[in-house]
Amino acid sequence: MVCEVLEYRRSNWYYQASQPPDESTIKALIVEVAGRYPRYGYRRITQQLKREGRER
Repeated sequence: MVCEVLEYRRSNWYYQASQPPDESTIKALIVEVAGRYPRYGYRRITQQLKREGRER
């Protein structure tokens, strides 16, 4: 009812934004993948991180 009166969506009220990983964690993951696959460029590294489930 409060949301109705304020014309505020309930989904916005309950929404909880996820925290992005800190930059040092991302850098460490990139360095790790780049060490295993030294010939990979940024596109392949990004895809590898996605395959491993480590990307945001």
